[in-house]
Amino acid sequence: MSMSFCLLSEPWIPCVRPDGEPCQLSLTEALLQASTLAEVYDPSPLVTVALHRLMLAVLSRALQPLNEADWVRLWHQGTWPEARLRAYLETWASRFDLFDPQWPFYQVTGLPERLSAPVSRLSQPLASGMRATLFDHTLDGSAEPVSAAEAARLLVAYHPFCLSGRLGTGTGWAAVRSGHLANAAVFLPTGATLFETLMLNLLPTDLAETGQGPCLPAWERTTPTIHAERVPEGYADLLTWQSRRVWLEPISGGGEAIQVKRVIVCGGWEMSRTGLVPDAMLAYECRRPGGRGGSEWTPLPVPRPGSWWQLRAALLTRCRRGFRPPATLLWIAELAACGILPPDYGCQLSVFGLKAYRARIDAWGHDRQQLPVRYLQDSDLAADLERCLEVADATGMALERALAAAAVRPPGQATGADRTGRGPQYWGRIQALLPRLLCELPGNVQHRDAVLLWWAETCAQTAWEVFHEFAADQALTVRTLPQLVRAGQHLASGLWGRALRPYRGRNHSETFRA
Repeated sequence: MSMSFCLLSEPWIPCVRPDGEPCQLSLTEALLQASTLAEVYDPSPLVTVALHRLMLAVLSRALQPLNEADWVRLWHQGTWPEARLRAYLETWASRFDLFDPQWPFYQVTGLPERLSAPVSRLSQPLASGMRATLFDHTLDGSAEPVSAAEAARLLVAYHPFCLSGRLGTGTGWAAVRSGHLANAAVFLPTGATLFETLMLNLLPTDLAETGQGPCLPAWERTTPTIHAERVPEGYADLLTWQSRRVWLEPISGGGEAIQVKRVIVCGGWEMSRTGLVPDAMLAYECRRPGGRGGSEWTPLPVPRPGSWWQLRAALLTRCRRGFRPPATLLWIAELAACGILPPDYGCQLSVFGLKAYRARIDAWGHDRQQLPVRYLQDSDLAADLERCLEVADATGMALERALAAAAVRPPGQATGADRTGRGPQYWGRIQALLPRLLCELPGNVQHRDAVLLWWAETCAQTAWEVFHEFAADQALTVRTLPQLVRAGQHLASGLWGRALRPYRGRNHSETFRA
């Protein structure tokens, strides 16, 4: 019995309306109604960012060529040309069928059936095979089937975020690398509506096409995915990169419903380590400047817990050497410099990431905060923000050294764990103050100096509050009391002698006194 689930007509993309009401729409409906939708949101941050990348790939092809003048016209128009978009989707409708017998969406037919595994293999939070039970304790034998809509969402997110390991090939086993977004921090500027979000991330053709040769998305390619290494051809190819060969095995779920219980996964395209094609949603840092083969640029990794806001704010400064911000932020900066986006435009920046070691998932996350576009166009203002970040970081380091010197263990931290000193107690409170800092900092030189002094005092006060809370949780004994006194002395010395030395004698408040 033939089965069909066309992503262009079946509801499967989770959307949120402006009043907060969730809904599921088809790919065609989500694109055509983007100006009336607030966002695309899935409980899994990996699915959320993967769905945005899929929609961007469709738009980049349907609206091609898209020069800067066309982009500005569409931005002011507030919608995409419906006839042009529908014509493109209808041309490739068969390639968007999840169970097409010849070209199933994001899949390859004819994979060895003996490699069949539960569909939970595609879900990163679920345990499957050798993957650790980080989020749940599901066993392969008890894995439940999923709907076709959920299988489609898992499939789209699996290709960019799959983990390295060994997979069967039908004739043996082969080592495979992780998807190119695994362990990388993915940045997604978001606007007031889904239309604005997609437009802010939709680069004009001359800025997006950085590869060689014709750039085609996965559904337009005439050759199936194989297990081999190659260089991405450009923007659309990178957005729909097929890191694995996958084949979903549908079953009837009763009535007209289609479910998926088993899946076959084999190695797919390996991204070449040479000839880097930058991803517009990733930031890059130079790990080996001027090496024998040229400078080596690697994606900025997922930050440690508590450091998401610091990484995001550092992106606004764009003044660090050996650092390349996401192309989307550079495009937004150009729009702000040209006056297309006002300085007070209500843009936000979402940061997604999956942190893993080989086949073990350590953490994943999604963080969002305001993105003031004025920081992207004012280098002096961005430099002052960088100074504020350095003050906050130095204060956190002073707190870390003070606690480590006296062997005081913060509450909730296991013995022998990495004592960063920038845990949830300190960085959580600093993060809550970041929106105020971003709002208050713009102004003349005297105003920014005053805000910087306030920020230094606030960081110091926060460090002292966290220290006193740590001290209050310690049992006061003959042994611990001298340790706490020494810790307080270390903290005072660290704040006065290192972190806040430039601000000594500038009307300091009682916050700075031990």
